[in-house]
Amino acid sequence: MQTVTLESLQQKAINVLNVSQEDFLKSSIRSLLQEKLRSINIERIATCRKYNVTSIEELDNLIREGKVNEFLVDEDFQHVDFLTWKVKELESLIVEPD
Repeated sequence: MQTVTLESLQQKAINVLNVSQEDFLKSSIRSLLQEKLRSINIERIATCRKYNVTSIEELDNLIREGKVNEFLVDEDFQHVDFLTWKVKELESLIVEPD
């Protein structure tokens, strides 16, 4: 069985796609970031839906208004806060190719 190295697989893909190595790498990184961004956004939205909100700010407002118990939603609040931060971080990394 022939072992395929990352370099040989990359070179084959570059040849098949007829793109430069730089374009291939930019496109690959961008695709990976977009895939992770979609996945994290789905998780963030699903957690927010538990409380009929769409953002950390709306969830915070529910807590401030006393509509949900802060102690009961604390774990979800922290999770949504982290996911919101992660989304912003990933979005800042996704740059249009030159």
